[in-house]
Amino acid sequence: MLEISKTHSISAMDSLHYHEYHEIYVLTTGTQKYIIDGGIYDMQKGDVAIIKKGVFHKTTKGMGGERILVCFDDGFLSEYLTERARPLFLGFSDKKVIRPDERDFKSALALISDADKAIKKGNGDAAFLSLTGFLSILGNSESAGKIQPSENSTVIKAVNYVSENFATVSSLEEVANAVYISKYYLCRLFSEELGLSFNKFLNKVRLRHAEKLLSETKKSVGEIAMECGFSDPAYFCKVFGKQFGVTPAVFKKLSR
Repeated sequence: MLEISKTHSISAMDSLHYHEYHEIYVLTTGTQKYIIDGGIYDMQKGDVAIIKKGVFHKTTKGMGGERILVCFDDGFLSEYLTERARPLFLGFSDKKVIRPDERDFKSALALISDADKAIKKGNGDAAFLSLTGFLSILGNSESAGKIQPSENSTVIKAVNYVSENFATVSSLEEVANAVYISKYYLCRLFSEELGLSFNKFLNKVRLRHAEKLLSETKKSVGEIAMECGFSDPAYFCKVFGKQFGVTPAVFKKLSR
């Protein structure tokens, strides 16, 4: 899968989420606040966000603007790259947000346009070459700066705490105590800033890890449930099925 889309009026995403594909978010006009993997970034015109598969993200406040989304999955990359080479294709993406200079940004936009035209013509080879050129510009631009998170907010501290301790977190109150606020205020922050409840976020983090273990290990469904913080395997199967549309056992079999 390789898709390119443009939006002329940016609105905030409904909730913190992740995809099973890689996403490159190119802000062509305006400004945007973007939560990416435990940090909040103030993006401006010409900034590019690199969001690898499985990374939680959400746009929040923005001032008008337009953006281009470039989305591609490992299935598309596997047509052109070996499994060993695929991580190198996005090797520079420890930079969550990149700010290339104006010349490099214009060159990058031209290559996105070339890739879009190739997709519409059904020419996957040409689209891949344009995508490679686009990523090469981002990775090699001498002026491309690594934009640091603009703030370390309370809700981001809570997100990071859950991400690091998802297997043992027992309650909202535990996380609230860890970030020194009341559980009622933290509950409100999750709803207002992330667009989902604390329990839904905790389950999303646990399910993301479970998905990885089911795909990459030989551990049993019961072992994976316990390792991800689900004390009840039946409940694990229920929430997993709701998220992915199949049981963990079926998902494991399909991933082989």
